[in-house]
Amino acid sequence: KEYCQITPKHPVTHATESRVVKQEKGLDKDLVKRAVDSRIVEKVERLKPIDFTEFEIEDVKEGYRIIDVRPREEFERWHLKGAESIPLQELKGRVDLLDPDVRYLLVCNRGYDSAEAAYFLRLKGLEAYSLKGGLEKLKKNSVMSSE
Repeated sequence: KEYCQITPKHPVTHATESRVVKQEKGLDKDLVKRAVDSRIVEKVERLKPIDFTEFEIEDVKEGYRIIDVRPREEFERWHLKGAESIPLQELKGRVDLLDPDVRYLLVCNRGYDSAEAAYFLRLKGLEAYSLKGGLEKLKKNSVMSSE
């Protein structure tokens, strides 16, 4: 779930024909036409994978502005001290508000969303990193080191 933000929490996998017809009636046909007309077709063979490892860091370090990109409800349940909540979907619309002179550390549960966020911020010219393995790995390592 974490990595694919476009998938609903409970996707319908066995829709009935009547449900599909009902959903289609609510679609803006002009919007669908514009989307289809403006599509970009890419050959998968030509796409190159992004190497996220070049901007992953192993630990939380001093001097970074920590942005937690998880949904706000998860952030409110538990978050790193000093972190601020900017969910991934909101971050992309708020990039212009980020200080280009600051180093950013993006965090999420497993490191997938934060890697995507760090990559996006880097494309915008910001110095951004992702916590490798995410908060789950950090918590696991903290518990193990305190035993």
